[in-house]
Amino acid sequence: ITQAAQEFLGLYEEPKGFDYFNEMLIVKFDRQLELSVAIHPLDFSVVGFRDDSLVQRGKKAVKSEAEMKKIAEGQLEKLPSSYRSQLRYGGVTKLYQGTSQFFWYRYIGEIAFLQERFEVEVDPVKGEIVYWMAHNFFYPAEAITVNPAFSKEVAQEAANMYMNAESTDEEPMLTIIKNYPVWLVKIKKLYPLFVGLDATDGRIIFTGGLKGELPEDYSYNSAEVVETSLIQDIYGGEY
Repeated sequence: ITQAAQEFLGLYEEPKGFDYFNEMLIVKFDRQLELSVAIHPLDFSVVGFRDDSLVQRGKKAVKSEAEMKKIAEGQLEKLPSSYRSQLRYGGVTKLYQGTSQFFWYRYIGEIAFLQERFEVEVDPVKGEIVYWMAHNFFYPAEAITVNPAFSKEVAQEAANMYMNAESTDEEPMLTIIKNYPVWLVKIKKLYPLFVGLDATDGRIIFTGGLKGELPEDYSYNSAEVVETSLIQDIYGGEY
């Protein structure tokens, strides 16, 4: 892991430490500002990089958003075509240090993944790529269930009952985590929060903030419902 990071950066000092993020290993080097490389734990390929010394702080932006997006797309083009072909552009966020971060999300049909995406951060002064990350694709498309076993209305009611909460104006959204569909239901208790329900069996997998990112204005919830035998038994009074 260390050797892969050293070779990518062209330096041979020992790292100051390691971190772990979304099943990727992060090799960190001793700098005042972060210098790190993300390594895939199975094949030791480089899947990400950050060098915060490339941010031109306190200087006037030169690059437009369109120019920075083109720079980010250049990094996208370096990815394997099998990975790149599953991505769809999902928006840009301007960060506190003046850089812009561009996102591409993995999709199957119209369903976006919550945790599987590609992102690039670009500095607006010199157009340097400060950061990029190709998040791991956990399962191939053919091994993923995409149809929920119950409707968005049932998901909303289940989330309300579980949290003893009220509905909000936002309808449930359908996403994919690893290899199964998940209903994301926004409810209101003391404050708005999300409930994530496994859309194949109804179990609650998290509550609180989203455990990942989704595209701007994403709201998809109209996938065909295909009841599993478990859900049919529940409806039939077996459970």
